[in-house]
Amino acid sequence: MASMQQVLNLHITAQLALPHHFGARLKARGRGGLLLSGSLAGFLGHEEVSIYSAAKAFGRIFAEGLWLEFAPHGVDVLELILGVTRTPAMERAGLHLDLPGLDVAEPEDVAGEGLERLPYGPVHVAGGNQQAAEAQSGFPRERIVRRAAEASRDLLPDR
Repeated sequence: MASMQQVLNLHITAQLALPHHFGARLKARGRGGLLLSGSLAGFLGHEEVSIYSAAKAFGRIFAEGLWLEFAPHGVDVLELILGVTRTPAMERAGLHLDLPGLDVAEPEDVAGEGLERLPYGPVHVAGGNQQAAEAQSGFPRERIVRRAAEASRDLLPDR
């Protein structure tokens, strides 16, 4: 339960606190931007990381609402949706990032893409993963969720 709470604290509680804190300052100034980090994992349920996936889904919907709320005040909001990105968290998780055909983005490239797309919120899917996001958003859900689960199993560390 403690590890689940850590995920919720990082991806929901902090996601609420930071825009509240910084957004108020940007709103008062009448300009600026909030760049929030999202994940393709938030487009459908995943075994082994269901809490993370749910938290990332929350983040996307939250960012869309913030985008609407802050736009009249000159503040841009963008949820930058990442696919597989070579981050320290991915390395700590032991994910297999060397799979043939796996498109792994570099953090610097993704960050640059996010800053470039910030004025065009509310959501941008980075690293050429737009088609994957659209495919994961459709129906029938049972088929999409099962297919994604099968593909994701190869990424997970051996248990």
